[in-house]
Amino acid sequence: MRNAVIVPSGAFGVVAVDTNGALATACLVGYAAAWCAFQTYWRFRRPPADWFIAAEGLMLVSVTLSQAYLGPQTVGSWTFAVVAITTVTCHFEWVHRPAGGFIVAILSIGSYALGNLLSGPDQGLVGHCLGFAVQSFLAWMSFALVRTSARAADRIAERAAHRRREAAVAAARRAAELEDLAMLHDTASTTLLMVSSGTLDSAGWLPDRARRDLEVLGSVPGTVARDVDLSSLLETLREYPGVPIRLDVRGPLTIPAKPAFAIFLGAQEALNNVRQHAGDTDACLCAGRDHGGRVLVELRDLGRGFHPADVPAHRRGISGSIMARMSAAHGFAQVVSRPGAGTTVRWIWPTDEGWDQHVDRADRTTAA
Repeated sequence: MRNAVIVPSGAFGVVAVDTNGALATACLVGYAAAWCAFQTYWRFRRPPADWFIAAEGLMLVSVTLSQAYLGPQTVGSWTFAVVAITTVTCHFEWVHRPAGGFIVAILSIGSYALGNLLSGPDQGLVGHCLGFAVQSFLAWMSFALVRTSARAADRIAERAAHRRREAAVAAARRAAELEDLAMLHDTASTTLLMVSSGTLDSAGWLPDRARRDLEVLGSVPGTVARDVDLSSLLETLREYPGVPIRLDVRGPLTIPAKPAFAIFLGAQEALNNVRQHAGDTDACLCAGRDHGGRVLVELRDLGRGFHPADVPAHRRGISGSIMARMSAAHGFAQVVSRPGAGTTVRWIWPTDEGWDQHVDRADRTTAA
């Protein structure tokens, strides 16, 4: 802004001055323009040096004291324009050195007044100097207000980002806790409930069931680097206590651990619901891949059936152990049922390429 005022004003100043002062004015304009160009070049490459204040002061003193030779330069003159624009822009030029802006402003006003006095002062000198001082103070106030507002906005943004980070950490912690609770519910808690109810003879199935629960609880289903054969997991459900099962598992079904355990534990929870609520405990579990390479697992029974929308919110078997767990593994689960028509629970896992793309996105998000 200052260059855009000083250089054109200097050109007009050279044209407007009389012949005797044209050469001196042209030299001053060239000197000021060269300094402005050098300063602009320097500031684009690195922060301003402290010696800039001295160089700036030398340029201003040279221009303003030239009034002793060229005569008083009042409103409309090139010298007046240089002082006017400098007293406004100096505070914005010396952002990291506020004192530098005040030094430049005071020096420009003082040297202008001295030069005017040496040339024979005009009657409006006091008003001009007072105007320079007022506009310089207002420019500093506007810069201070902008900087204060920007800092306040930065603090608000930092607090908002901090809250978002805390919320994300809390949500992740809560999701991990819910996942752990769901796994505990579908393994040890269900086994203990079956034992405590006394409805089944625990002599035959309990040791194998307890061993399998310990294996599941000791695994790390959240990892994406480990692959698991889902068909081997589903085969362990062939002798699910209290529920005769017809298995049709076409393996191998090697998929990442997280969706494999989500399907396996969801199927285990669904079988537990069949045992407790279906009445007709005959169930059929089918698993395999479709033509697109997706893993399809389906559990059907011909029991009482129910309306899924009527399940109370506090019952977490379907919503938590089946639907939410599969959704967290980036798969799809569906429960289809109606009274008197039995229940079908279906799990769908996309192709391995789809899982690889999900892992790549997760890695990029973690890195960011």
